[in-house]
Amino acid sequence: MQNKFQCGYFCLFFILFNLIFIHNVQSQKLQGYFWDKVAFPVLNIQDSTSIAQFARDYFIPVDSTMYQISLIDLNFDGPGLKDILIIYPSYEIYFLEEIPQKLARNMRKWPSLINRSIVFSDVSVISQIESTRVEYLPILKELSQNVANIYGKTPLKLFYRQTNTGVQFEIIKFDSTRQKVWEPDAIKN
Repeated sequence: MQNKFQCGYFCLFFILFNLIFIHNVQSQKLQGYFWDKVAFPVLNIQDSTSIAQFARDYFIPVDSTMYQISLIDLNFDGPGLKDILIIYPSYEIYFLEEIPQKLARNMRKWPSLINRSIVFSDVSVISQIESTRVEYLPILKELSQNVANIYGKTPLKLFYRQTNTGVQFEIIKFDSTRQKVWEPDAIKN
């Protein structure tokens, strides 16, 4: 009977030791890896003539369900080489390794991306800026103050998108030691 208890304790000790060892090994493997998010410019093409041109140039099979091609600008330099195409609704992906001349001429006619971007090395400068030429400055000031009040200096990224169907908001925090748990019910109270 005592041998059964000793064997049971040994098995329990062995299992716990392996779980701790495996956890430590896996934790060490994850060091040096972290999630991030980068927002790439995307040109959505729904013009049937342009879709047909892409289909011919890149041997994309066209059927009656295809309604859009999204060109993702991976280089942040406008549509061109090394970008990718995503075909909808199939979600097939094509890499732009070369661009035929006719397609390149058409691409130059496409609308350019209107992007407002501002970078500050010192966040306190934002509250001191007074300008009527920057229409988004009041939003930036309020957002900066609210983020500082809630998260302090925790590294994070925010993404906000507003469409006629609703709003999308994402926040990515990079310092996992200061994460707060958010519950949707907290908003109702």
